[in-house]
Amino acid sequence: MEKPPTDSHLRFMIRGYCLEELLGYGKVTSLYRARTEELWQMPEVIMTLLHIPETFSTQARKRFLERFLHEAGRVVQLRHPALFPVFGYGEEDGLAYLVIPDVTGVLLASRLREKKRWSPSEILPILEPIASALSYIHSQGLVYQFFNPTNVLFQKEGQPQIIGLNLPQILSLADLEDEKINTYSYDHLKNIAGSYLGAPGYLAPEVVRGTKPDPRSDVYSLGIILFEMLSGQLPFTGHDYLEIAQKHTQALLPSLYGLTPDLPVALELVVNRALHRNLNYRFQTPSELIAAFSHVLDERIYRVKQVPLLPAGEQIRALLAAPSSNAFGTQPSAPAGGAWASRTSSTEWGSKCITGEPKNSQETEPPSQPQPTAHPQEIPSEKKWQISEGRTFPPIVALPTFSSRKTRLVSDPIAPNLDEKPLRASRGFLPSESKIDPKPPISSRERSHQKSDKQPNADEKSEAASARHTDIVAMAQELHLMMRKLQASLSK
Repeated sequence: MEKPPTDSHLRFMIRGYCLEELLGYGKVTSLYRARTEELWQMPEVIMTLLHIPETFSTQARKRFLERFLHEAGRVVQLRHPALFPVFGYGEEDGLAYLVIPDVTGVLLASRLREKKRWSPSEILPILEPIASALSYIHSQGLVYQFFNPTNVLFQKEGQPQIIGLNLPQILSLADLEDEKINTYSYDHLKNIAGSYLGAPGYLAPEVVRGTKPDPRSDVYSLGIILFEMLSGQLPFTGHDYLEIAQKHTQALLPSLYGLTPDLPVALELVVNRALHRNLNYRFQTPSELIAAFSHVLDERIYRVKQVPLLPAGEQIRALLAAPSSNAFGTQPSAPAGGAWASRTSSTEWGSKCITGEPKNSQETEPPSQPQPTAHPQEIPSEKKWQISEGRTFPPIVALPTFSSRKTRLVSDPIAPNLDEKPLRASRGFLPSESKIDPKPPISSRERSHQKSDKQPNADEKSEAASARHTDIVAMAQELHLMMRKLQASLSK
């Protein structure tokens, strides 16, 4: 900023503050350190005064003040750790002003001049909070549009902060006069004093062309900063403002890997996408750019893990194992009609079913007689809700595979003597609970108990094959029923 030969605003009073020290001066703004003796106010603040050119018409001056009050009212309500706050704003005798905290720091532009190249690990802690603040600004319906390193402030302590939000929009020359701005003459890039807004090396192509502001324009500006920090130079340079601005829309993007062969090629892909001229192919948010950048640094490769599955027959046998086994991750089951005494988490159950842990013969085959549980007093007589790892599960009724009742099934060839043979397995339901087929299918276990000296003929082989088919169908139906019950219990 240039210091004027005379300053008519020194000792000027604004909202109880006295402008005591001029910190900087420009064609459209000037900064003052202001102090007050009021105990209820901050003792020192920074006052930013906006100077309206005297050549402006009354109508243009009025529109400028209306736009200032509207835009400043939006900014003063925003709060983010990486966004420099604005304490207040107003108008005093036709002079617009902003009130900001009195802090000292260093701009990112100064740091880039001191240190040309930065390592990727040094860049991430700087750009990550900046991207977070830009995403927050976009969520509030605002776009910075002219973002560059002069808009990032580093204080002595704390993370970097974005400053000057909406100031380019306030100082823009557009929409102040009745005449329409000519985009071919790039008047949309000028401020009220006729100077160009922002830094030309960081302008997005759509900003140069004068289209409607878009949040992805800030992604482009952030990508230019990333390119500069990695390579030590800007992708587009020139002799004047317009020459550099036009290269964003016409010139080819230099190869980042060609400038810095020591960097991973994947970083060039990230930067090229951030600087894509087509908005649809660009990162849609600043957070997406930082996420891709951090993934390259961490060398994260996400692949779908293939989980080996058991053959269908083994899955059926594992799922239809006796309740006393550990196929479902349970303790020995209660008698028919009761509830399971305990249950593990669904994750443990699923892992055992999918990975197919080996089970011995005692686990896969039900005993001939019901086995008593280890703790009979823990088995509830009624259905109760089970709690496992902080989750509540509804009770699941164990499907009995045997019974101690000596009741002969109709036409049961295996239990002709009621006093010697137990009830045959009824595949989940007792005779009193469901309708029993007069000729139920014979299970493979029952057929193994049959003793005959005769060799099976062709008819017997056909009947055995038919019985095996019927048994497999029944097992599949039971599997379907059990899975539906389990799914219903987990969804509650």
